[in-house]
Amino acid sequence: MRISIIGAGNVARNLAIQLHRKGHQIIQICNRTHSKAKLIANKVNAKAIAQLSGLDSNVDLLIISIADDAIKKVVETIAKDDKKFNCIAHTSGSTSSQILKKLGRSYGVFYPLQTFKKIIKADWETIPLLYTGSNKKSKKLLQTLANDISNLVAEQNDEQRKALHLSAVIMNNFINHLFCLNNDWISKNKSVFKYLIPLIQKTIDNALSNNPCKLQTGPARRGDVKIIDRHLKELESFEALQNIYATFSESIQNKYK
Repeated sequence: MRISIIGAGNVARNLAIQLHRKGHQIIQICNRTHSKAKLIANKVNAKAIAQLSGLDSNVDLLIISIADDAIKKVVETIAKDDKKFNCIAHTSGSTSSQILKKLGRSYGVFYPLQTFKKIIKADWETIPLLYTGSNKKSKKLLQTLANDISNLVAEQNDEQRKALHLSAVIMNNFINHLFCLNNDWISKNKSVFKYLIPLIQKTIDNALSNNPCKLQTGPARRGDVKIIDRHLKELESFEALQNIYATFSESIQNKYK
């Protein structure tokens, strides 16, 4: 396919490189900071442009891969140029596909459900690629493209995708923050975070093969108030982690009471 991409962030960069690896022709990389667009364009033999007005409409797919709150403005700018694109999709997990409606009949979402801070080539095969299409044409195009770079492809409507995105924020961003706080706590007590890694990995492995709700353990699950109170007292000098401990303990107790 002939594909152009608007954006030069982590998702845009990784997506452009992977599509190029798979033999797709990346025509243009568009970003308001030309130097950023050029960094990606040079990797995929594409042309770097800084103005939306310079977009070539002679492509199979235009991908908008930018911050959620910037999509509307970009769509409005493209609409003013009155160019007709074969198909347009954005990569946002939380933004409705309907935001692209004014740009034509064929539009949708091409959402890779993954964090793109440090992605390697092999990761793409296991990244869930969730697509939404406005019609048969867009669905077929986006499904075909998704199947070309991932082994885990699914059609998800806007509401399904938004729900998954919210869960992804909780499971990735919040849990990583929990790792961060625990690392600080462990370091403060002169030990090392790496000793927790096998436990973390085992928890993930268990959740992959069982219903997580049936696997809950710990003092809150047992209703062991004495241990909970002791832990909260030990965390008095570390308020951020203490608050999280208290909130999670209460939630677990309410779930299993």
